[in-house]
Amino acid sequence: MESLMHYAPYWLSYYAFACIGLWCWTKIFFWLAADSDWRSFLTMLGAALLFTPAPLSSQSGHFAPAVFVLLLDLLSGVALAKSTSLLWLLGGFCIAMLFLAFKYLLSWIKNKQTQEKE
Repeated sequence: MESLMHYAPYWLSYYAFACIGLWCWTKIFFWLAADSDWRSFLTMLGAALLFTPAPLSSQSGHFAPAVFVLLLDLLSGVALAKSTSLLWLLGGFCIAMLFLAFKYLLSWIKNKQTQEKE
């Protein structure tokens, strides 16, 4: 029966709305400069919150957004330390920080090259 269910359209619609949510998340921080470090950090934090999936349980093959799984675990009485979705969220945060570090590395290389040309 599970083979009859295709989850790809649901995930595509979720990611489409998550992109809209991320756009709204970036507009919340309008008071920060567009190229500020804090705005980049908060944007990556929002992206990790919205785009990180997690399995519904430790042996489940079904995935859901990690924030929702974490909230459901907390509501059902699962200890926060035993929630697998917390590990998935932390992994998503680490990947987001790696992207941010890569962005700053590229901008540092670009600035160094422009200084050498001058």
